[in-house]
Amino acid sequence: MDCLELDTKIISYVNNQLDDEELDEVLRHIKNCPRCLEEVELFYTLSEGIRQMESDEITIYNFPESFEQKRHQDMKDVHGRKKTRQVADHFIMMVVLLIIFVGILYGLFHIYEYQMNLYSLLSIV
Repeated sequence: MDCLELDTKIISYVNNQLDDEELDEVLRHIKNCPRCLEEVELFYTLSEGIRQMESDEITIYNFPESFEQKRHQDMKDVHGRKKTRQVADHFIMMVVLLIIFVGILYGLFHIYEYQMNLYSLLSIV
């Protein structure tokens, strides 16, 4: 992701509207780009400040610290969900392989059984 692309996703990031792939890209970019990190932090501060003013409830007094907490929590969440998906994908793959293996064994057993029946029929004749 480049800086121009990040600019189109800042508001969605601040409003928690990104899917995991986009969120991961945004987080990786702002981790390595101080200018974009500063810009996202500014949007976060403005957005949260306006939201709190509209609700007449001031709960955040240190916006930069609050933004860092959000960013770190977002990183933990997206990586946790990615790990969960990987484990689920591996489990599904193992189940599919097991089903295929059982199917092959079942097929081989029936081929063997068919041959035995055929031999017994041929030996009778």
